[in-house]
Amino acid sequence: MPPTDYVLSAGLIERLANKIEAETGWSFAGSKRRDLCLAIRRMAESVGMENGEEFVDWLLAGAWDKSKADLCTHYLTIGETYFFREPRAFELVSNYAREKIAAFGAQNTRLRIWSAGCCTGEEAYSIAMALRQSVPQLPARQISILGTDINGRHLQFAQAGMYRQWSFRNFDPALQKLYFSTADEGQYQLNKEIREMVKFSELNLASRVYPSIATSMNAMDIIFCRNVLMYFSRDQAKNVIQRFHLCLADGGWLIVSPSEASAELFSGLAGVYHPDAIFFKKTGPRNASAAAGQGLPGIGKASGGNAGDRVPKQAVSADTAVLPSATVVRPAQPARSKAEKPQTDGHTAGSLSAATNDASLTPMAEHYHAKALTAMEAGDHGDAMQNLKRVLYLQPDSIIAHYLMGVALSGQGRHDTAEKQFDTVLGLLAAIADEDVVPASDGLSAAYLRASVQAFLQKGSK
Repeated sequence: MPPTDYVLSAGLIERLANKIEAETGWSFAGSKRRDLCLAIRRMAESVGMENGEEFVDWLLAGAWDKSKADLCTHYLTIGETYFFREPRAFELVSNYAREKIAAFGAQNTRLRIWSAGCCTGEEAYSIAMALRQSVPQLPARQISILGTDINGRHLQFAQAGMYRQWSFRNFDPALQKLYFSTADEGQYQLNKEIREMVKFSELNLASRVYPSIATSMNAMDIIFCRNVLMYFSRDQAKNVIQRFHLCLADGGWLIVSPSEASAELFSGLAGVYHPDAIFFKKTGPRNASAAAGQGLPGIGKASGGNAGDRVPKQAVSADTAVLPSATVVRPAQPARSKAEKPQTDGHTAGSLSAATNDASLTPMAEHYHAKALTAMEAGDHGDAMQNLKRVLYLQPDSIIAHYLMGVALSGQGRHDTAEKQFDTVLGLLAAIADEDVVPASDGLSAAYLRASVQAFLQKGSK
């Protein structure tokens, strides 16, 4: 029988949110509170409880054991990923490896890479495959790839290395044939060589057990932590990033999702911004200022070597490979007062202020916004533009919709029209301080969006 009583008091939900944050580090403040309430129903159903209050009382009572932790992990986190997701990051891995080999020689090069929040393993295995393709001269025994996740079920799946076709939606079929064999019931088995390049371990990033030599969480060349920081409160995310900083070797890279970027959170790291990605570099005390003006290793330069030394063509598309970097490392500007906000093209500062104070789209605009993002991920720029037009009809001042429209137009090669959209974005952003979050952008700062627009404009002018 499904649960019938879900009229839970605000006080009870607050206690549960505080308990989960204390045990896992995940924050369910603000708009995330609704997600928690919806998850309570599903969790209660899964353990056969008919009353929501009874279920919450059970979670709050006694010790926080593994059964409670596993239940919350399963229902409160998203386990969706695929091979070579956001491919520019794997280009960074390959170029970093090439430059390290050029400096020290293949026999003296060691690579240490960590996929933090690795989910079901696609990211960690993508790193391994990218390296086998781009630096085959580097012995596998000299490459250490660690995948960690809080979800034990995900790790069991990852260790098995068995995937369905859905995980290959951004994957070169030739590479799938090279590294996977067909198994039963529409599944594909990853080969032993790649599986043995990755070690998996259960870890809650909110814990204080790293950096640690004992668990190999130290001296990392590159740390991936994408779509994980969004679960944490700002203070908890800052603690995690500080520990990542300690785990990185000098000159190492931290890779996060653009929506998780914040100048405040990543202080002490030099940010390199792209239209589709953001990376942070750990710089030593002697070269910190110089590194702020550097791009990624090898990006924008001609890469030597044979065709077999390059990242798979489908894993890193030609379009993303040539996008220019736009490094933005500067002190945040003080927020402008309302009186100082300039007028924008076609909109007064006052009308924009009213729009930007609301961090969410209307329900209908949000529906079309989500459809546009899905279309863009599938490479269907035409469908994305149709949905973005609907968003802009409903909310003409939506900065993120104008931005995505520019990205879609650029993807179609319509750079002149895209430039007009990006000019509109810059005009609307003029009323927002660098550190402010752009509405409906999943946490992107105004500084990041400005840098991304400039990168697209530079590409279009070539």
